Amino acid sequence: KARIQKAEAAVANGTSTKANLNSLQAELLNAEAQAIEIQANRRTAIQSLSLLLKTDIAENTTFAKPGGEPSTFSI
Repeated sequence: KARIQKAEAAVANGTSTKANLNSLQAELLNAEAQAIEIQANRRTAIQSLSLLLKTDIAENTTFAKPGGEPSTFSI
């Protein structure tokens, strides 16, 4: 988002084009859409695992590889 603010200032000052700003905004929208898709996929995977194991699994559960460190991935 900081890059978008800089691009907005550059457009206002005439040192960049609106197309460049639009490109950055599109990148941000794509990244946000990917984050939402990842969250939905994680929810679906947890629900599937919950059904398979016949036990409730909270959405905020931390998973780890056997013998490994817990995942630090979060959204």
